[in-house]
Amino acid sequence: MADRIAVMDQGLLHQYGTPLDIYNRPVNAFVARFIGAPSMNLMRGTIADEKGVTKLKLGEAGTLALAGDDPLVELCRRAKSREILFGVRPEDVLLGPANGGGADGVQMSVTFVERIGPRSIVHLEAPGHTACVVGDSQLAAAIGDIAGLATTGRTHLFDAASGERVE
Repeated sequence: MADRIAVMDQGLLHQYGTPLDIYNRPVNAFVARFIGAPSMNLMRGTIADEKGVTKLKLGEAGTLALAGDDPLVELCRRAKSREILFGVRPEDVLLGPANGGGADGVQMSVTFVERIGPRSIVHLEAPGHTACVVGDSQLAAAIGDIAGLATTGRTHLFDAASGERVE
C-alpha cells in the first residue's frame, strides 16, 4: 500500500520505484522473481543467429525464433553474453497446440492446473525448465498435455551470469 517500494536482499538495495515500474521493468532476475504472484518465468538459454534469424535456444523446451521487428532482437544484439535468462510474466504467456516436432517453437508439459475462481494457473515443465501461465477460468489445459507456448510480446532479457537486465 505504497507509492514507492524498495526491493532489498541481505541489506542490498536492488531497485526503488513505483510498484508498476518495478513489476514491468525489473532491474535484475532477483527482482523479477521477487515481484509478482506467480513470479516471472525465467528460462535459461542461449542467443543464436542462424541464417539471419535471431533465436533464443531454451534447451529441451525448444527454440524461439524472433521476428525481425521483435524488440528482443535488438536486446540480443546488446547482450554482453550469449548466455541469457529469457523472462516473461505468467499473464503474458499464451498456451496453444504443441508444434508437432517442428524445429522452432517452445513447448512444455502441463504438470498441474489450479482453478481459482475467475482465473487458472497452469504449471508447465520441460527438462531444466518450469513455467506458469495465468489465464481465465476457461483456459483449456489438463495434466499431461503438451502445450505450445507463445508470448504477448511483453518479454525480458537478463544476463545469465550477473542476472542484470539487458537494456
